[in-house]
Amino acid sequence: MQTQFTIVVPDNLEESLFLLGEINYFPVFSAPVILEEGKTEMGYSLTGKTSVTLTASGDDEANKLKELLLIWLKENDIPFSAMTSEKYAENKNWMENFKEFFKPIEIADKIVVRPTWEPPLPAENKPGATIILIEPGMAFGTGTHETTKLCLELMSETDFSGKTLYDLGAGSGILSFYALKNGAKEAIAIEIEEEAVENLKENAALNKIPEDKFLPVCADLANFKPEKPADVLLANIDSPTILKNLNFFPSYLKKGGLAFFSGIGMRLAEEVKQGLQNNGWELLEERLMNDWRALLARLKKTSDK
Repeated sequence: MQTQFTIVVPDNLEESLFLLGEINYFPVFSAPVILEEGKTEMGYSLTGKTSVTLTASGDDEANKLKELLLIWLKENDIPFSAMTSEKYAENKNWMENFKEFFKPIEIADKIVVRPTWEPPLPAENKPGATIILIEPGMAFGTGTHETTKLCLELMSETDFSGKTLYDLGAGSGILSFYALKNGAKEAIAIEIEEEAVENLKENAALNKIPEDKFLPVCADLANFKPEKPADVLLANIDSPTILKNLNFFPSYLKKGGLAFFSGIGMRLAEEVKQGLQNNGWELLEERLMNDWRALLARLKKTSDK
């Protein structure tokens, strides 16, 4: 059995829970808490809170995780009532319970990311619109989170024509699909869970992505060795994973290649930026949204000073 713990926290505490999961190796995902009030063009508004979920397998892991979460709640002055838990069979699709958080979104006035169960947005009829359909399955990611929005904003200003790319922690495939729908030649998407890889294949079919242009791979970043460098690196992951892999990122790219780093929380943003600069990257642009950052960086050529 799996035990799923869900905690609703203010947005500025989200990264802290991600760090807790990363340090103790519990899978973590999150989604912003929304209100369907019709106050915005998209028909919903953000509440300033995030629903963060951590999952443990078996009773021993669940008891360990519960103890860690109770300590975290106490340290952050959050009532224990903010946490709920539910048990699931290992093969149950618990993402079904989170469809209420996933709504169609419009980004940069020309990108629409829409879960398959939601009706189309008017923006999908705009000339030049890029429409990405998503069925999350057991993977996380429908574009609602700030980290994906920031990355797509930066990507919308980049020419992907003829480019090859790696997508690390690809989630539902949103970033890869945007690049491929806008001229990219090939995308290799890496996920650590086999269920997520299968979901990537399903979403690629939904978006009519040719199989010869999109290769989902099940691998741990620590063990994955790219066969050849690409033009672009997409890394919408999290600050600890970025910091842990600073030495490996250059092996994914040709000299002078571009990288989009997102999932960077406020508390580790400066450490991430300094780490990249110390490992051969030139920071070209930084985007901010609430407590999150996205960076566009270029891998320096050997002649760069």
